[in-house]
Amino acid sequence: MSVLTPAHVVYYVTWDNVDFLKIGTTQNLDRRLMDLRRTMNEESRQGGPAGRTILLATEPGYFDLEAYRHKQFAHLRINGRNEYFRWATDIYSHIDGLPERRRTPRFTPPHLRDGSGDPLSVAARRMMAQRASRPAS
Repeated sequence: MSVLTPAHVVYYVTWDNVDFLKIGTTQNLDRRLMDLRRTMNEESRQGGPAGRTILLATEPGYFDLEAYRHKQFAHLRINGRNEYFRWATDIYSHIDGLPERRRTPRFTPPHLRDGSGDPLSVAARRMMAQRASRPAS
């Protein structure tokens, strides 16, 4: 079991020009965000720029919580990328409910850009409403 210190966080991060997010953990969030910016810029050279790195939320925790979140959202995992997940209602709702959520009104995932309101809350409500309005099979 991991020993939790105040600096240990599980973080949720994405980039402007991608349609996924990363769930990870760190003891030094500022350093980790700098590393992620550099890594994504290097990885994206072949496929175009990833855009700015956007911290969506953090929650106190370490490896145990990170592993739990990875299992919780395993159905959304991007093949071959253990810590990368597709956007979906499950993740929107989770991030939206975190006390340490970063309000980023200029950010909307590329596939949900319609220019309305707070992107995570609006998108989550819209996706849940669509599910609820479908006829039961």
